[in-house]
Amino acid sequence: MRITDRRGEPPYDRYVNPFLDRAGIDDALVNGIVELGPPGSGIARRLRTVEAAADAKLGLSEAALIQRLSTRLGASPQRRDVDGVSYLGWATIVGSGALNLNPAVLVVFLRAGAPTLHVRGYAKQGLLKQRTARKAVDRFLASLQV
Repeated sequence: MRITDRRGEPPYDRYVNPFLDRAGIDDALVNGIVELGPPGSGIARRLRTVEAAADAKLGLSEAALIQRLSTRLGASPQRRDVDGVSYLGWATIVGSGALNLNPAVLVVFLRAGAPTLHVRGYAKQGLLKQRTARKAVDRFLASLQV
């Protein structure tokens, strides 16, 4: 059985994300849009939130991967335990979309003891499809490939 929203599309929170819930993501995106100007607040809550996801294996040890991510994101990871599974992760807002003017929430996490990096991008999308969430995820992964 495939779960869909009113538009027949999969809901954007279908992926495991132990660091931000749906309300936290929407609040962060609305606040990011409001910073762009006064008319943004009323419109931002009505826009659809889209998600992009990617998983990557970078061939680094867990310690080296945590060090690279901490340096790239400018913060130490948070630890969350969900159903007995421990995750290390970061959540941040980045500029993406056309001219990097559209805010996107980027959630980066890995399961403790596993080398797979999980990256989730969330963004508000209006009539013009800027693919903000997808661009944020792709740019972040490209910045790690050194």
